[in-house]
Amino acid sequence: MSGTTLIIGHVSWAGQYGVFNRLDDLKVGDPVQVEVGSIWLHYRVVVLGEYTKGALPSSVFAISGSPALALVTCAGSFNYATGHYTDNVVVMAVPTSGTSNPDAPRGFPNRSLHILERESGIPTATPPVPRGGRH
Repeated sequence: MSGTTLIIGHVSWAGQYGVFNRLDDLKVGDPVQVEVGSIWLHYRVVVLGEYTKGALPSSVFAISGSPALALVTCAGSFNYATGHYTDNVVVMAVPTSGTSNPDAPRGFPNRSLHILERESGIPTATPPVPRGGRH
């Protein structure tokens, strides 16, 4: 597989914390795990940043080149007139070795992110722990 896998999630929605509420808590080097079927794919955060909407880095949309994972959510100020945030948080991660069974997330540090695929096919991140400062 080559290019970037892009997962976009809400930081908040309808007054509730979204799946990527804590995405901007990740740091370079933190682990990210994505469940695909019955296996977990392992990644490591290599770049994170906040960008004005419409100005995301081209690496987020790469269809060729080295495999990568891009996680994107809203950030910046919330514009009540438009109902949108002004910016996006982008986390770029690269694959690390190995896949594992569904028990893999246990024991990872608090800043790790685990993305689960629900039966509906809609991803959800765990743990969606509430924190202040978000709409």
